[in-house]
Amino acid sequence: MQQSTKWPIGIEVLFAFFVFVFIAYRDILDLSFSGTVSAGLISLMVIVLPYTRAIPFLFFILPFTCGIPGYTVLLAYIFLIIKARKYDIWQFLPPFILGALEFVHITFSNVEVNVVTSISFLSFIALFFFLLFDPDERVDRTSCIRMFIYGTLAVLVIIYIGIIENNGFEELLSGVLRSAMEFKGLEEEEVQGSLVLNANSIAYYSITAFSLLLLGNRRLKINRIIYFCLIGLSVLTGALSFSRTWMAMFFFVILFFLLATTNKIKSFIIVGVMVFIVFVFYYSYLDSIWDVFMGRVDDENFKTAGGRTTIFAVYNEFWLSKISYVIWGAGAMCYKHIINFDYSMHNGLQQIYVSYGIVGIVLFATVICLFARKYITNRRSLILYIPFITCFLFDQSIQFWDPYYLIFPFVTTAYVLRLK
Repeated sequence: MQQSTKWPIGIEVLFAFFVFVFIAYRDILDLSFSGTVSAGLISLMVIVLPYTRAIPFLFFILPFTCGIPGYTVLLAYIFLIIKARKYDIWQFLPPFILGALEFVHITFSNVEVNVVTSISFLSFIALFFFLLFDPDERVDRTSCIRMFIYGTLAVLVIIYIGIIENNGFEELLSGVLRSAMEFKGLEEEEVQGSLVLNANSIAYYSITAFSLLLLGNRRLKINRIIYFCLIGLSVLTGALSFSRTWMAMFFFVILFFLLATTNKIKSFIIVGVMVFIVFVFYYSYLDSIWDVFMGRVDDENFKTAGGRTTIFAVYNEFWLSKISYVIWGAGAMCYKHIINFDYSMHNGLQQIYVSYGIVGIVLFATVICLFARKYITNRRSLILYIPFITCFLFDQSIQFWDPYYLIFPFVTTAYVLRLK
């Protein structure tokens, strides 16, 4: 009988560190590598690792999808299907339905849609549902969450180093340039070979990591010193995005955490330590950061949430303009071409019903109910709900799946609810 391969503890961590070094070397030194190199490297690691270690490794990779070829996700998805021992029909049914709807929209709409882009989008959606409903109980969900935190903060560190390298730290603190692409002097078509997140996406990933870290170092199995360093790093990267939504969500998460925890004294001590860490990190720059934040609050477009309320109304009017849009939507790949509007949606729920109509809303509502029935069977501490609620609320100020990598924080926060 064939014996199972004995893997050293942390082989997936070693692979993740190697990917981090490779991407950091590529981006910080501004080297040009073919996307095939990074895609091949990551795919090879997924192939070599056992399934139970490939999943946590992939959670580390998820934040890096903002700077690697989209077909990397497709390859990883295919290899996971091959390696999996068991399946759940809901890993495949939702992406099949969305794929069928997208095919119909592309076929019957009078717009030209890039086939490669469509396949990339559906690959992200397919991987999203595959991970969400993964039935293999051998997979360590805590390890997945921990690896996602490491991956998120690794990506943000690389991006900020690139920003500082190209523009200087004082320019970063000025808050004038709020786009990582602008910081790095890149155009939209040039970002595929480099990690790029705009300010809102940086804030989104940062606050997600912060809310996940509030689960505690013991539950996450992270060394205490490393844990508090990660806390400080998540706050630092989020604050430097100068996102008003991040600022509001940061205080919301802190308040929710204090109300949800049973050990109030310990919680106040933890929050106090976090505040102290933040103060130590930011002391020399508090005046600059405060001035930029107050400038953002006093901005004339603050009342319209940076124009979001106007954009929300325009897309709602578009959605209601045809009964077919109301029922089936206009297609995730098609609606931008049809509406011919210069601004993207900034509401996750709206993006679902504009893309796939009532059918899409019913599908995602079914997914949520089924997930709750399958995995949230016992009473859960309120603290376990903090990451998902944080992710959901922040998502109502950005987009759900455009760019595609914005869907992955939802998988990780959902895994928190699957913890035993």
